[in-house]
Amino acid sequence: MNVMSIIYFIIGVIWIFYTFKKDKKSGKQAIRIALNNFLSRLPDIFGIFLLLGIFNEFVPKSIVFKYMGNARGAMDHILALLFGSLAAGPPATAYPLGEALIIKGAAISVVAVFLASWVKIGFISLGIELKSFGKEFVIWRNLVGMVSCLLIGLLIQLFYF
Repeated sequence: MNVMSIIYFIIGVIWIFYTFKKDKKSGKQAIRIALNNFLSRLPDIFGIFLLLGIFNEFVPKSIVFKYMGNARGAMDHILALLFGSLAAGPPATAYPLGEALIIKGAAISVVAVFLASWVKIGFISLGIELKSFGKEFVIWRNLVGMVSCLLIGLLIQLFYF
């Protein structure tokens, strides 16, 4: 756990106790909401730790570097775009996976494309989006999302190194 996580946790606990002291009904409601939010995130947390364990055990560093470590130029960014677009789940579950990719040798710009595409492009939810927003909007949204994800990777590669 990093320092900012500890600080946010302490602020949250202090705020809940302050709310509880000021108004017991609101305090109980705040504790109930916080507990429900935490319990609803447990499957995501368990899933990402399981995925990270499998990833760390069975995916060698050489494979990650070969496909996501700038060894293939633009192709590694396109693969990251594809993998991120196909991923499902809350974006917060992608961040530990991004860290694991960096540790295994993936380029920062490639991980940025992966994370951005996880958030911006949703091939998994395509059916729902088509029904809700229409074909033209969904196509344009995904195309703009793909271009912006690749642009993010390019900018990071230009200015980070």
